[in-house]
Amino acid sequence: MPSLNISLPEGLRRWIYEQVRTGRYGTASEYLRDLIRQDQKRQAEIQREELLVEGPEFLNPQEFEPPIRMLTPEQRADRFEDQHVARSVRRHIREAVEKRQKERAEQRAEEKAAARRARRRRMREDWAGPGARRRDE
Repeated sequence: MPSLNISLPEGLRRWIYEQVRTGRYGTASEYLRDLIRQDQKRQAEIQREELLVEGPEFLNPQEFEPPIRMLTPEQRADRFEDQHVARSVRRHIREAVEKRQKERAEQRAEEKAAARRARRRRMREDWAGPGARRRDE
C-alpha cells in the first residue's frame, strides 16, 4: 500500500494517539483511514441531499410537454396541479434537508464542546500531577 507523510501540530498528533490508545483503532493509520471514510460518506450524503432539493437538471418535464396553448382546460388544470404538488414536495424536501443540516451542525458543535471539556480535564490532570487528589473524589 502506498504511503503518505502528513505534518501535524503536536495537539493533533496527541489526539490521534489518544484515539489509538482507547483500543478502538490498532494504529494511527487505521484511525485516519476511518476519518477519511466517514468524510467520504458525509460528502456523498450532502450531494444526495442537494440533488433531492434541486433535482436533476436533465429531467425538465416542460421540455417534453406540449405548449400550454395546445392543451384543453382540463389538461391545463392538471398541469397546474402537478406543478403545485411538485413545488410542495420540493419545499418539503428542502425543509427536511435544512433541518438535517441544522441537526448535524448542532451535533458537531456538541462534539467539539465535549472534546474541549475532555482536553481541559486532561490538562488539569497533567498539571495536578500523579499524586494529586481530584476534587470529585
